[in-house]
Amino acid sequence: MPSVQVDHYGRTSLAHDRAQIDTGLWGLVAVLALVTAVVFGRQLLRPVPTSTPTASPTWTQEATAELSPTEGAATATLAIQLPTSTATPYPGGAIYVVTPEAGAAGWVASDEGRGNHLGDSYLYTGVFDGVVYHGVFQLDLSAVPRGATIHTAALELTGLNGQRLGTGGAWQVRALVRAADEEWSRKTFQDVHNAEVLWTLLPAMVEGELAPGQVNRFELARSEIGEIEQRLIDQHYTLSFRIDGPIGGANNVFAWDTGYAAATQGHAPRLVLSVGPPPKTPLPTGTPPYVVVTSTPTPANVLTAEARGRTATAVATRLGQPTPTSIYEWTATPPLVVTSTPVPRNAATATMAARVATAIAFTTGTFTPTPAFQVTATGTPAAIPYGELTIVPSPEPTPSPAFPPALRGMILFESNRAGSLGPWAMDGQGSRVAWLTARWPYEAAGAREAVSPDGTQVVYAGRSENRPAVMVRPVGSLEGTALTVLDEGSASEPVWSPTGNWVAFIATANGRGVLWVVRSDGSDRRQVTSTGEGSASHPSFSPDGTRIAYALADAAGRRQIWSLALDGTGKQDLSRNEYDEWAPVWAK
Repeated sequence: MPSVQVDHYGRTSLAHDRAQIDTGLWGLVAVLALVTAVVFGRQLLRPVPTSTPTASPTWTQEATAELSPTEGAATATLAIQLPTSTATPYPGGAIYVVTPEAGAAGWVASDEGRGNHLGDSYLYTGVFDGVVYHGVFQLDLSAVPRGATIHTAALELTGLNGQRLGTGGAWQVRALVRAADEEWSRKTFQDVHNAEVLWTLLPAMVEGELAPGQVNRFELARSEIGEIEQRLIDQHYTLSFRIDGPIGGANNVFAWDTGYAAATQGHAPRLVLSVGPPPKTPLPTGTPPYVVVTSTPTPANVLTAEARGRTATAVATRLGQPTPTSIYEWTATPPLVVTSTPVPRNAATATMAARVATAIAFTTGTFTPTPAFQVTATGTPAAIPYGELTIVPSPEPTPSPAFPPALRGMILFESNRAGSLGPWAMDGQGSRVAWLTARWPYEAAGAREAVSPDGTQVVYAGRSENRPAVMVRPVGSLEGTALTVLDEGSASEPVWSPTGNWVAFIATANGRGVLWVVRSDGSDRRQVTSTGEGSASHPSFSPDGTRIAYALADAAGRRQIWSLALDGTGKQDLSRNEYDEWAPVWAK
C-alpha cells in the first residue's frame, strides 16, 4: 500500500503518484536503450577479423580482465593490460591486424640439433640449465594492399608464463632478413640462431616489464615500415621474428603467448598497421619470367666438380655473376630424386673408372656418367610464369611432404662423395648407396631421434648437480630429470630407441667420444665402444632397435659410418671407402 502523507495545513500528497511518474520515466529510458541495441548491436558485437582491414579502431582504452593462473600457479589472478593508444584509420585507409598462422609461432632450443616447437602455446626465450631458447614467429602480410602507404606500425606481445623468470637480463625482438623466411616450418635452432638480423625493435625488455598478461609494445621506425612496404611491392609477403634473451648465467626464461595450442590465453603476437588507401592503379608486376624445371646431375667425382667450378669461374669472369634463383621458383613434385650409385666391385674397377673420368674431365670438363639404376621424375619439364602463382594465406599449417617409403630402413648420412657436402643413403649393410637430391628427408628423419616413441618425452644433454648428465623432460616443458649422470667429461647427442626401452648417447673425455647405452629407466648403463677404436659420434637406432649406426673418426679425423649391436658386438664398417662420412640417421 502506498503511504499517505498529511502536512500541517491538512493537505494530503500521495507518494504513490511520485512512484508512478518515476516508473514511467525509467520505462521510457528502457525503450530507448532497446532501440539503440537493435540498431547498433550488430556493429558493436561484430568481431575483428585477423589479417583483414577494419573500418573502425581495433584497440581499446585501458582495461583489465581476470584470468585463471596458467601451469598450476598457486596464487594471484592475471591482470591483462590492453594498449592505451587508439588506432585511427587514415582517411580512405584501414587498420590491419596481422597475427601468425597456426604452426608459424613457437620456440627452438640449443640442445636439439633438429626440429622445432612451432605450434606450441609458448614463445620461450632465455636460458635454462645451460640450454638457450628463442621464441620465433612468422607473419603473413599478403592481406595488406601492395603500394599502399603504411603510416604507423606496432608489434604487440602478451606475456604467458613467468614461472622460470630469474633476475636481470634483457630480451629483444629482432626481425630477420628475407632469406630466413624460407622453409619456416623446418627451421632448427641453428637456422634461427645464426640467421642475419634485419633490425632490432626498441626498447629492450627487462625483468620488471615481463609478466603473464602484460603487453609489450614496440613502435616501428619509419625505416622499418619502409622495409615492410618494399616487401609488399616485391611480392615477398612474409616477415619473420626471433626473440633473444639471456644466453648464459643463472636460469632465466620468459614465455609470451603464441595464440595457439592448449595453454594459450588467446593473445597471439599482433602487428597492427595503419594503412592508407590502395593505389588507384594497381602496381605492375613486370613481365613475368619463366622458370623451367630441369634436373641438374651431381658430379660423379672430384675431377668433374673441379672442372665445373673452373668453367663457372671463366663464364663469370667474361659475363658477370649468374642471376640468383628467385624466391618464387616453383618446383615439380615429388621433391626427391634418388640416384643409385653402384659401388666398384674391386680396386681394379675403381682405378679404371677414375682414369676414364680423369681423361674425359681434362678433355671436355663435362664428365657425368648416368648410373645404371637412376630413378628420375616422370613428365615433361614445365615452364611456369611467376605471375600465375597465387599466394593464399591459410589458417592451417602447410603439411610437410610425406616421407618417401623407399627410404624407410635406410641409413641417411652426410658425405663428401660427390666433391661437395650433401646427404646420401645406404642400406643397413652399406650397400644400395644412393644420392639424395633433396635434403628434407634427411632432416625429417632426424627430427624425432630424441623423442620417445609415444611422443611424450624428449631426451637431451644437460647437467645434474653440476655434473654432465643425460636428461629427460616432457614434451613442451623446460624442466627435466636426470636419466644418467657422468663423473667427468660431457654427454651429448642422446637418441631414443624406437622400442622405447633404450637410450644411446656419446660421452666425451679427453677429446674422444665413446658410445654408451642405458635403459630408459636409468638402469643397465653400458659402454659399447672404446677410445682405442676412434672417436664415436651421432648414434642412431635401427628401426627394430637391435643395432646402432654411428660415425667413427680415426686419428687423422676421417670419419666412416659403422654399426654394432647393443652389447657392443658385431661391429661393421658400412662406409668402406676413402671419403669423409658422418652424422648417420637410420630412417624409421
